[in-house]
This record gives sequence, structure tokens and C-alpha cells, in this order.
Amino acid sequence: MGPVRVTNLVYPVENNRSFNDKYYTRSLANGENYDRPWLVYSQLKNKVFCFCCVLFKNGLSSPLTNANQGYNDWGNISGRLVEHEKSSSHMLSMKAWKETELRLKKIVTIDVSHEKAINKEKEYWKDVL
Repeated sequence: MGPVRVTNLVYPVENNRSFNDKYYTRSLANGENYDRPWLVYSQLKNKVFCFCCVLFKNGLSSPLTNANQGYNDWGNISGRLVEHEKSSSHMLSMKAWKETELRLKKIVTIDVSHEKAINKEKEYWKDVL
């Protein structure tokens, strides 16, 4: 669950730079690589966004977290992505996203709880009447 990632596109070039699929992966100094499932590229805007921070705002306001703005400074994107993913507000948004994802998989959402309460109330009134 989450954003759909389209890869292997021909990205528009601005100032001799462009988005690259490599930004979807964080490479650590020890050689390990981690996927960035939260990173969304918009073909329409030629900008990237943080999926979880746009959906679950936690105080930080930046182009990555603003659905109307986006980020496209391709010359500085690597550092900006690392800075963003280390921020406490991003971590809180990631946590909220993953918790929501788990609840939806387990069908333990507010709607389900509300539906159970309604059904319980219906049963009560059936018994009373």
C-alpha cells in the first residue's frame, strides 16, 4: 500500500540535471542500500514529494512535504533527501503511515470500530423492542 512507482522514464532535463531512479534508493557508507518507499515523483510537475509527510503532516513545512510545491533542485537532491528522511517530523509521518497501513491490513480502522458499535446498538434495540 502506498504510492505507485513508475521507473525507467525519460526524465526532463533542467539546468543540465534531471531526476534519476537512483534517488529511490538510499546508499549508506557501509554499502547497504535502502528503498525509499515514501519518495514520489510526479511526471506532471517534474518534482518529488514525500508521500507520508504530505498525507500525515507533522509540523515540518518544506517543498517535499507540500503537495502544491514539490522539490526539483536536482543538483542538491541527494543531500536534501537524506536531511529530510532523518528529520523527526518525517519519522513521525512514516510511523503514522505504517500504523495506518497495518490497521487497514487488519481491518482495525475507525470505520470498522464505528460499524461494530452500530451493529451492537442495532442488536440492543432488537432485543429491547
